[in-house]
Amino acid sequence: MKDNGHQNLVNFQRLKASQAPRKVMRRFASGLNIKIKELVSKGLYDQTLQLYKDELHCYGLHADTSILPSIIKACGHLHGLPLHCMALKSGSTSDPVVSNSLISMYAKLALVGAARQVFDEMPERDTITWNSIINCYVQNGNLAKAIDVLKEMHFNGFTLKPELIASIVSVCARTRKYRQGRQIHGLVVVDDKINEESVFLSTALLDFYMRCNQTLTAFYVFYNMQVKNEVSWTAMISGCIANQCYGMAMNCFREMQVQGLKPNRVTVLAILPACAELGHIGHGKEIHAYTYRHRFESDPHCSAALIHMYCKRGNEMRPAELIFEKVSLKDVVMWSSMIGSYSQCGDSVKALQLFSRMRAGGVDPNSVTLLAIISTCTSLSSLQIGCGVHSHVLKSGLNSDIFIGNALINVCKVWLSHGFA
Repeated sequence: MKDNGHQNLVNFQRLKASQAPRKVMRRFASGLNIKIKELVSKGLYDQTLQLYKDELHCYGLHADTSILPSIIKACGHLHGLPLHCMALKSGSTSDPVVSNSLISMYAKLALVGAARQVFDEMPERDTITWNSIINCYVQNGNLAKAIDVLKEMHFNGFTLKPELIASIVSVCARTRKYRQGRQIHGLVVVDDKINEESVFLSTALLDFYMRCNQTLTAFYVFYNMQVKNEVSWTAMISGCIANQCYGMAMNCFREMQVQGLKPNRVTVLAILPACAELGHIGHGKEIHAYTYRHRFESDPHCSAALIHMYCKRGNEMRPAELIFEKVSLKDVVMWSSMIGSYSQCGDSVKALQLFSRMRAGGVDPNSVTLLAIISTCTSLSSLQIGCGVHSHVLKSGLNSDIFIGNALINVCKVWLSHGFA
């Protein structure tokens, strides 16, 4: 009995001694896990993998289920097949967090088949699992499969998140898949568990209907929204502009402000084309003042939209000139707008001067610029520039453009009739 008692004491001491390093290692792994997550959150994937290799792999802690998801995420920008093999050998794939990370990794690597295999082999799937495989199909352009899995998810009793549905509806909008988008909207209406009042989802639906030229349905969705934010109003205004409903766009812009919401930079960019098309230069000037007060005018896109609006009205060139000269980095669109406007107003001298400045500044003209400048080369003084433009057209291969070809023919006729050639 005495020997047995002594032996038990020895065994206990050995067990305690063997567990002590394990506890130390667990604390060590826990500390490194925090550091790894911090590196991954900062996008320092190379440093993450190096730390994993140097500090964890050599101690046999490489298959820790609390660490693997972060390492797999870091490998999503390289290749994580060895980690998948390691997870399989250690049985870590039974942990949904690890398998979900593997699905996301394969989605980034465009390995849809591998992601689906991980999904199919999972003993248990949670909401994140379904979202991951659906996003995998969406990211890799397989909309039909994404919708099929969404329906399967719904059939299995999972509540569909508005954000997930909105992402699929947005793809339907971009690809003009009207039938599929309608199916998803029907699912939203039928299922009471889905938060139909989500601003994010409702905005995605109205954008979808606008892109599919279903303006009345879009308005129905919009006016039944319980909450409308700046994004919703901007989507509505942009949709009206895209469908050439300029009056509706202006009404929405006014109503938005009546409701106490301030237009942001994107809203201003959306509404300016309506002012240009309708000839509402007064409203355009008010919006210009608004952009100045909120310092949107410094944005190149906003400046370009304002220039286009003023240039659309040939008698309002002075404001356009002031904005144009203030812009430090002028792109080809801005140059083309100004040159085209001078050409339409019959001010060929300013158009040619601006074209010369553009070329001296190292900006290459596009087909719109060339079309505008060719029509101004109808006098003897512009003959040399016209020849230079013709040479540029030939070098750039734009002579195949039917509009530029016709413009060159017309100019040549004018030169011949005046005895210039």
